[in-house]
Amino acid sequence: MSKILIVDDDEQNLVVLEEILKSHKYNVLTAANGAEALDKARLDPPDLIVSDILMPVMDGFTLCHEWKGDGLLKKIPFVVYSSEYTDEKDKDLALKIGADRFIRKPIAPEKFLEIMKDMENNAGQINQASEDSAINSEIENKEVFKLYNERLIKKLEQKMLDLEREVTERKKTFTALQESESQLRALAGRLTEIEEFERKKLSQELHDKVGPNLTALNINMSILKNVLPYDLSEEIKSRLADSSALVEETADFIRNVMADLRPQVLDDYGLTAALKWYGERFSKRTGITVEVNGEDLSPRLPLDIETAFFRIAQEAMTNVVKYAGAGRITLRLEGNDNTVRLEIADNGKGFDVTGLNPRERSGWGLVNMKERAQALGGKFVIESSPAEGTRVIIEMKR
Repeated sequence: MSKILIVDDDEQNLVVLEEILKSHKYNVLTAANGAEALDKARLDPPDLIVSDILMPVMDGFTLCHEWKGDGLLKKIPFVVYSSEYTDEKDKDLALKIGADRFIRKPIAPEKFLEIMKDMENNAGQINQASEDSAINSEIENKEVFKLYNERLIKKLEQKMLDLEREVTERKKTFTALQESESQLRALAGRLTEIEEFERKKLSQELHDKVGPNLTALNINMSILKNVLPYDLSEEIKSRLADSSALVEETADFIRNVMADLRPQVLDDYGLTAALKWYGERFSKRTGITVEVNGEDLSPRLPLDIETAFFRIAQEAMTNVVKYAGAGRITLRLEGNDNTVRLEIADNGKGFDVTGLNPRERSGWGLVNMKERAQALGGKFVIESSPAEGTRVIIEMKR
């Protein structure tokens, strides 16, 4: 199987999966939603499709239903790949609609590749099963939409309960920490944790609440387009087109906000993948060349340590833009059984470390980085001198 179509509205996931597959000699096509995937597949049919579920314009469930009803595409294996719809009822719904495989995120790259290889080896059986399924049963659009809404409502209700429990627990912990001044460092660490929690919660709420609403809106618009007469006035057609464009614009804005709040690639694929993704994004935005060296750490670091490393790298690279005048940044991630070390080096103008005043505004970023590292028992070192560039080094125990 040489050509795989990946469908995901999250640019981070697209970049990571594309890199994994291309490194193993697969040809990769990408699409940001179901409608785009159908257009590309009909022009250039892939050998396999891997699709997320929650997406704007057309979600993964609807895409799967359309795919299996298309005479050109129905024999092409369809894999659902989701982090939001993960229980057995979600899996049953996906398979009932016509999916050939259901994968829960996150998943180790080697396991993902193993599944791709298995799909390739069994493509003939899958094609026959898809054809038999198309002959023996067909799910009506109303039934698909009904089942989808039932799963969505349950997800939102559970999310609200989880958020209420988390907020209650957070308030108790925060109050307890405030009662003792001797635990100021622990309080600082907890505040950082709370900040990340709030970032992740807000990002998740945008994904869980706004995303499904946009999806439902597009489904309704698609239904309207199908049931309204063909001789609609140009004004109504124009309004429908404007509405679709507005939804896509809103979805783009939400994706950017979510990436700034909490990069999903960090949670799903770990620190190395997140640094590479951020380096590429940072380079496009600033014009500064970014090189990231390091292999995936195995086993993965605890999430709070991965987050600290990632945020320190962000802060260090922001400082390079503000003060260093550099043209290149190099990140090197190394680890052994006991410790992990991250080095961020630039070729900028450097500065005299002995003259650094943490009370000045320019020193606040360095203070924040140091506090993040020390809150988790790590070491933080700055090496710099005029005209020699700067190196920020962080070491933490596993």
